[in-house]
Amino acid sequence: MSFLEKKIKENAVFFDDRELPEGHQKRFIEKLNQKRQTQVKSPLMYSMFKVAAALLILVAAAWMFLVKDQIIHFASEKGSQAIFNVINIELPDELNTTFAFYDSNSADDLSKIDELAPNEEEAEKIKKLASDKLQTIDAELAAIEKEYMTNPGSKQLQAALVNSKRKKSEIMETILNQLNKVPQTNQAAF
Repeated sequence: MSFLEKKIKENAVFFDDRELPEGHQKRFIEKLNQKRQTQVKSPLMYSMFKVAAALLILVAAAWMFLVKDQIIHFASEKGSQAIFNVINIELPDELNTTFAFYDSNSADDLSKIDELAPNEEEAEKIKKLASDKLQTIDAELAAIEKEYMTNPGSKQLQAALVNSKRKKSEIMETILNQLNKVPQTNQAAF
C-alpha cells in the first residue's frame, strides 16, 4: 500500500464528509466504459493499419517483380535511343581525325598495361581503374555531345569535346608513367 492510500484510509472521515451529487456514479461508470472502449479499439486499429501496410508493400513488390522485364526493356530502349542520338552527331573531319588520334593513343596505352604491370592480377586492377576513369570521362563526353547536337558548330563545345578526348589520353599516359616508375623502384631496392 502506498503512502497516499494509507493516509486516505486512515483519514476516511475527512474524505467522506459529503454525499456524491446525484448521477455522479452513473456518469463516472459511463466515462470509464468509454475510455475502455477507445483503448480496446486503438490496438485493433493500429493492427489493421499494420496489416494494410504490409499488404500494400507485398502487392507493390509482387507488381515490381512481375513487370520487371517490361521496366528493364523500357529503360534499355530509352538508353539505346539516347546512345543512338549521340552516335548520329555530324562532326567536322578535323575533329574526327583528332578524336581518332586520341582514341588510338588511349587504346594503345591500355594494351601496354599488360606489358608494364608486375603480374596479371595487377594488370587487371590497373585496367579496371583506368576503365572506370575513362567511363567517367565518356559520360561527360556524352553530355557535351548531346549539347553539341542542339548547338552544332559551336567552337566552345568542339574545344570541350577535344579536351575530353585529350583527358582520356592524359590519364592513360599518367598510368603508364607510374607503371614505368614501379620497375625502376623495385630494381633499385635489390
